[in-house]
Amino acid sequence: MSEWQTIETAPKDGDIFLAWERGVSMAFWSVEFKKWSDCAEQHFYGDDSEFKPTHWMPLPKPPGGAPPAIDTGLTLRGKRLLVESDGDKVE
Repeated sequence: MSEWQTIETAPKDGDIFLAWERGVSMAFWSVEFKKWSDCAEQHFYGDDSEFKPTHWMPLPKPPGGAPPAIDTGLTLRGKRLLVESDGDKVE
């Protein structure tokens, strides 16, 4: 598994990763809003507290036998958000 890296090195292309801000969450850079967002959208809409992660790391690979793409149950830019087993988003 990768080591934690400073948030300045995180991808800004919409890929989902693990983020650290007072705890671990799944997050991504919102190209539309030009800011970090956690996937639970707790800091995304109408919340005065801005999500400011300090570190990130790629999502780990799933255990053997896991499906090639996992449905997160979330929608991103109007499309269902799936995460491939290597951590990349698919549309």
